[in-house]
Amino acid sequence: MDRNTALKEKIVVLAQRHRRYGAGMIYLKLRQAGMVVNHKRVDQKKFWG
Repeated sequence: MDRNTALKEKIVVLAQRHRRYGAGMIYLKLRQAGMVVNHKRVDQKKFWG
């Protein structure tokens, strides 16, 4: 599994669990979970679908 696929899966899980979270909050939650990810990558629309 490449890192894009792993990131997309984690974003989708967080977005479904917390429907009111935007990209900024999802970025913070990923960082709190120990992932090293840039906020611009979380903002990209290709990960939200």
